[in-house]
Amino acid sequence: MSSIPSIQVLEKADYTKQHIVSLPNALPLPPLAPSSIRIQTSIIALTINNFTYARLGHLIGWWNIHLLPESIPTEFSDTAKFGRISGWGYASVIESNVPNVPVGHLVYGYIPIGTLPEDLEIKPAKTTNTIICTNPHRQHAWTIYNRYSVYPPSSTTNPTNEASHGWDALMRGLFDTGRVMNQYVLAWDDAKRVDAGGVRSPSWTASDADISDAAIVVLSASGKTSTSFAHQLRHNRPKAAQPKLLLGVSSPLSIDFTKKTGFCDSVLLYSDIEGARTAIAAAGVSKILLVDFAARDGVVESWHAALSPMVPTLIYLAVGGTSKVSTNEEIIAGMEKRAALGLRQVNVSTIRDAGRAMGAQAFQDEGEAAWDEFKREGAIPGVDLRWGDGMEDWAKAWDALAKEEIGPNTGLVFKL
Repeated sequence: MSSIPSIQVLEKADYTKQHIVSLPNALPLPPLAPSSIRIQTSIIALTINNFTYARLGHLIGWWNIHLLPESIPTEFSDTAKFGRISGWGYASVIESNVPNVPVGHLVYGYIPIGTLPEDLEIKPAKTTNTIICTNPHRQHAWTIYNRYSVYPPSSTTNPTNEASHGWDALMRGLFDTGRVMNQYVLAWDDAKRVDAGGVRSPSWTASDADISDAAIVVLSASGKTSTSFAHQLRHNRPKAAQPKLLLGVSSPLSIDFTKKTGFCDSVLLYSDIEGARTAIAAAGVSKILLVDFAARDGVVESWHAALSPMVPTLIYLAVGGTSKVSTNEEIIAGMEKRAALGLRQVNVSTIRDAGRAMGAQAFQDEGEAAWDEFKREGAIPGVDLRWGDGMEDWAKAWDALAKEEIGPNTGLVFKL
């Protein structure tokens, strides 16, 4: 390659502060190690999840998946202060010594933000068209971040292909979070039941998973993961196993969008707790699932306090985390406060591991079929893909998202 590559570097203390760093000393690229492919990011999405990777990176190891390269300028080389996170999308294979993954193919998965190629040591997975990254420095990461789907060359100049790839980058992983929560954590088939951590545990019974006499309250219901979850509850579940009430809760800026998706039975403002109590009482349920998709500080506590006296059983699930910049001490204190409410933290990677253990190829095929159907139906009504080109557009969008200038009706995707 001849053009000078660049990457995004974040300040760990405040990941809204970014630097687009050119790497002239990265060239020429070193020889490829055995059993390896060299990939270059081609299509990548930007969502609030990217901020979550940075916010919790020190706890979960997200800073240590795509490392600062050896060619990084000295002013950005202190790994205590600077780091890289990643995103979801497609990368092109630009060099390979693995016959089954030749040059020109695409891989989909957790890919670096930037134009600097990345080398992956790989081995085949037990399922079709899937590889596993075996680089030693990445083995601390959950399996979801080391699995890649492999596809033959595909023309992104075809508008249909481009749009499909854009949706894949934006939502495929987020959608699958909703799918596995629906099918495995809230399993109507008891053989598939696991808890929020992906474990077949006596602390998560068939009765816990049964939502047929429940109201499900979705906090931060406008997000792409939460809308996927709501969609799956109503579109990928037997009628008799569906909740009696599916209630979305949103901010004034996103409530109209959330209503227009049509996935929830009713959508209320965060301030309308009494409206929620009225709707739940009218539904006559015996259980409430309070599912938090990273609502703002204090929301969970107030809704939990208002709803828990209404029913014998209130189950509190949390998915993801807020994008608010916080100190490590503030993050831990928040976790402890939520734990006191009976928090069950959803870990989609370990749930997926459990699903694969029940039949890896069937799990993969079911996921792909559900995702393809979701796209054919139009995905999330009201969401439009907004395409950007290059790292400059990425940087502008990162700043806009940090300033909360991007609404839920916009899907940010980029060609790098």
